[in-house]
Amino acid sequence: MSDIPDLPAAAIVPPAEGRVGTGLQPAGCRACGQAHLVAPEAIGAPCPNCAQAPLEEQPARLRPEPPELAVPFRMLQPDLARILTAYVQPVWLRPDDLDPVRLLQRARRVYWPMWLVDADMAGDWQLEAGFDYQVKSAQESYRSGQW
Repeated sequence: MSDIPDLPAAAIVPPAEGRVGTGLQPAGCRACGQAHLVAPEAIGAPCPNCAQAPLEEQPARLRPEPPELAVPFRMLQPDLARILTAYVQPVWLRPDDLDPVRLLQRARRVYWPMWLVDADMAGDWQLEAGFDYQVKSAQESYRSGQW
């Protein structure tokens, strides 16, 4: 008998139903194959992963309960404008499209799902610490009662 627990049940969710409690619905990109949970108004927008094709509604295999934890977006627009300005400032010959205002207009919030897994792990590892450096040293000798 195995100690591995059964995986929670998942169901195929039709595109229009979306995710319970989030207001998001499944969508996918034909170009890169990435699936997303997006707001309904994002259907038809360029894929946030590859920007090569529009997002299309699609059914998805999802667990019925809402996510256990969702990290809220904390980046405010003025902070993002400052970051984008600092990002493009050192580029000397930049195209017109590499402009902080244009980049800010196209910025989109994207949910990247992550799964946190509890585990007990055991392993071996090795460490070699130190720094290579050169030392100037002198060698003295004692002859005839003098150094």
